Amino acid sequence: MWPELLDVLREPLTEARLHLKGAVNDGERILSGHLVSSMPGSVYPIVEGVPRFVPTEGYTSSFGLQWNAFAGTGGDALACRPMLARRRASHVA
Repeated sequence: MWPELLDVLREPLTEARLHLKGAVNDGERILSGHLVSSMPGSVYPIVEGVPRFVPTEGYTSSFGLQWNAFAGTGGDALACRPMLARRRASHVA
């Protein structure tokens, strides 16, 4: 996360300012730490440079839902079929 974001990021529900606590950085970016709301009670982790405003299970369940809902409809899967067929044919011969 770029430090300049601290000037614009706000607590999602109350729009309160966020303050950085326990930061670890690489000289340029904030890699981990916590964003603490000026309104008591809200703390948001920074994980691998990304502020997390949704609980971890919210990220994974949303991804899993989309993965299952749209399985087989992706252009990549269709585009790769001819290539995979050629590879199989070349390995069989």
